[in-house]
Amino acid sequence: MELNIKGLLGGEVKRIPFDYELELSDISASDVALPSPAHVTGEVTSGMGYVLLAFHVSLPYKTACARCLEPVEGVFELSAERPLATETTLDSEDNEEYVQVIGGILGLDEPVLEQIIIEFPIRFLCSEDCPGLCRKCGKRLSEGDCGCDRSESDPRLAHIAEKLGEMLASANTEDTDKQQ
Repeated sequence: MELNIKGLLGGEVKRIPFDYELELSDISASDVALPSPAHVTGEVTSGMGYVLLAFHVSLPYKTACARCLEPVEGVFELSAERPLATETTLDSEDNEEYVQVIGGILGLDEPVLEQIIIEFPIRFLCSEDCPGLCRKCGKRLSEGDCGCDRSESDPRLAHIAEKLGEMLASANTEDTDKQQ
């Protein structure tokens, strides 16, 4: 979406609100489905020579729990602010911090999408205390215990466990010798 902010830059208005849907169907997010567009609301304000873009995003999602693979759906919420600058006031090193306004027109999609990409979670859980799946049989542990012996140590750590056992045995032998 493009927003004409010439009136704001010229001092005729102090605030320009916006409300629109940002289509994200072209974006592939591995195993996360985005069933509907992101709802974006916000405003561009001007005060004391400083122009600011403030926006809020609501983005519905569907995915699987990262621990137990149960379906998870919800709405990702995001609020952000970014300063604006015209193309004549920006130096090349300042481009990262500011959203550039070209010819009095502000492109909203790019800064909103950039913020979504930065803040969108890497993984989702069905609940914070989700126990996940059994490593042996694959049963969802939230449904109850499966009966598998999960006390096995990781074979990659066997060498460390062996050395630790030797150290403990050596320490016990020394303690026994000291007591006699």
